[in-house]
Amino acid sequence: MELTGHDECCGFGGSFAVRLPEVSTAILDRKLANIEATGAECVATCDAGCLMQMAGGLSRRGSRVRALHLADLLEGDSA
Repeated sequence: MELTGHDECCGFGGSFAVRLPEVSTAILDRKLANIEATGAECVATCDAGCLMQMAGGLSRRGSRVRALHLADLLEGDSA
């Protein structure tokens, strides 16, 4: 399913998350809310920074949604 705001940043952006953590967190919170609103079991990305940012945020929220790298999803390693 298509994610609302799929074309919006997750807030990681290299050193952006370190230099502007409050802004980064606000961007991530919006992204995670959109992800959780889908009701999907997982979200896939092909960028390692986005994967780390979203997986960490989902974990801290206690979300049941898993963040997967696109290669893992295509390989079938989503268990």
